[in-house]
Amino acid sequence: MNKISDKDRPTILCVDDSSFNLDIFKEYLGTDYLVHTVETGLECLDFLKSNPHPEFILMDIVMPDMDGIEACKRIKKNKLLADIPIIIATASPSQENIDKARKAGADGFLAKPFEEEQLLKVLNKIKQKKSKSGD
Repeated sequence: MNKISDKDRPTILCVDDSSFNLDIFKEYLGTDYLVHTVETGLECLDFLKSNPHPEFILMDIVMPDMDGIEACKRIKKNKLLADIPIIIATASPSQENIDKARKAGADGFLAKPFEEEQLLKVLNKIKQKKSKSGD
């Protein structure tokens, strides 16, 4: 099996204050994606200012400094970043959090804990939606 080189793999930015969760994201996504990780919403915004834009952002809601909802809002308000799909992943999948995520502009939502197949299904659904819209 040929390993895809880093430059040929799409990137994904994972934002979570739990190193355990970040390790799981790397395990689930590391074969197909070049995975970058940061621990807060502010670090996410800083990353996006100084790095090529990822194909996706996978973001927790509850984090120090700036939560995922606020970071999502700021990303979606920025014309240069607004087209990056954001998947919110949270251990608190209440209808209120789902509604807040949608209102902030999130493109997908996952309840933690989740299986690798669930994550890949959400990513593939968003990819298909993007390709149909001509992006």
